[in-house]
Amino acid sequence: MRRATIIAFGLATLCGVYLTIVAGWPIVVIGIASIIAGYAYTAGPMPLAYSGLAEPFVLIFFGPVAVGGTYFVQAGGLTDSVLLASLSPGLFAVSLLIINNLRDVSTDRSVGKRTLAVRFGPAFARLQYVLTLALAFLVPVVLVIAEPLRIWSLQSLLVILPTIFAIRVVFTYRDPRQLNSVLGLTGVMLFLHALLFGMGWLQQ
Repeated sequence: MRRATIIAFGLATLCGVYLTIVAGWPIVVIGIASIIAGYAYTAGPMPLAYSGLAEPFVLIFFGPVAVGGTYFVQAGGLTDSVLLASLSPGLFAVSLLIINNLRDVSTDRSVGKRTLAVRFGPAFARLQYVLTLALAFLVPVVLVIAEPLRIWSLQSLLVILPTIFAIRVVFTYRDPRQLNSVLGLTGVMLFLHALLFGMGWLQQ
């Protein structure tokens, strides 16, 4: 795992060098912050994943950092709409983490991994999952209120349909292994939501 991590960070650094040439020093800041966060997630004196602090970092780095950074490289700047829109994929990424922690709550507790699901229990994690997804779906609504011409981006709300199924399983499962299907489905939901939102945003 250590070798794979070094290789992954090395390849990311090579890509970062090119992006820095294209977009300048902000990419260096993003790259350094991402490497530190990646290391601190499961390593160091206080691993984020073991202390219940992972959720805000996942939101930030899979939302504004990832989406905002990508936009910045291509457009040379950022807008309020981009930063707001970036919260949706970030929130979906957090929901993936929540399902993973809910599934593993028993084993995590036994090894001293203090995720929020371990600290506050499965009931809290279920509500956390629902709230995170609700906020993710609220983002395009807020954006369309601010920019009515982007109304086609609301087609991303179609992803609510599989979300209802996922939530039902989360509240009714008996075996934690049943959450593996929810984990996969949540990943698909993230992809579809981003795809439909992006396509709709361009159709003004």
